[in-house]
Amino acid sequence: MNENGFADIFILSFDCSSPAVSLCENKIIRMNYHEVFVRTLRSNEKFFTDPVNVASEPNTRAVESVPFGNLQILCNYLELLIIRMIQNNTDFFQRDNGTQDLTRMQNESVTAELIRQKLCNNIYSSLNLDDLARELNFSKSYLTKIFKKQTGRTIMDYYLKMKIVEAKRLIGESSLSLTEISAKLGFYSLNYFSSFFKRKTGMAPSEYKKSILS
Repeated sequence: MNENGFADIFILSFDCSSPAVSLCENKIIRMNYHEVFVRTLRSNEKFFTDPVNVASEPNTRAVESVPFGNLQILCNYLELLIIRMIQNNTDFFQRDNGTQDLTRMQNESVTAELIRQKLCNNIYSSLNLDDLARELNFSKSYLTKIFKKQTGRTIMDYYLKMKIVEAKRLIGESSLSLTEISAKLGFYSLNYFSSFFKRKTGMAPSEYKKSILS
């Protein structure tokens, strides 16, 4: 622990079946104090009751209720952290594993994760490709190409799917009216929200509400 009360050593341990993570297997990786690392630590405060920067507390307990999307954000940060670790040691990994085009694949994966993070953070607003291109400093065509390559789906389809999932949760778990849910999720009218919801789920929001309450 340093003079600012922050841990000097952070040990990250996990199980993962992805072949990409094998690059980190049995290796000691050193990295600078990176923004993604800071965000990962800060995001943990939303999910665990115990601090992650106290050496005397090796185990943390998850909070009972995690807001929608926050767990995905934590997963995104952890994935970004691993990618940054590999990026900062590209020569090391290439020398040991003969990895080809590693930097390009890393950058594409990072970009797709940043897009997903932006979409998740804006679930209660309206976000379009122009907004993403401006905030991430990439062209719309590049973002569209990379996201489709990484996820198999278009950016807006992914975004609207997230809104439908959250709409279902709000309908089933909150006391908000359909009009309030529509406005909360950034739809410009209840009629449009109802039409879109039915097109994606096969039933109107009111019908969905009845189905889960019956």
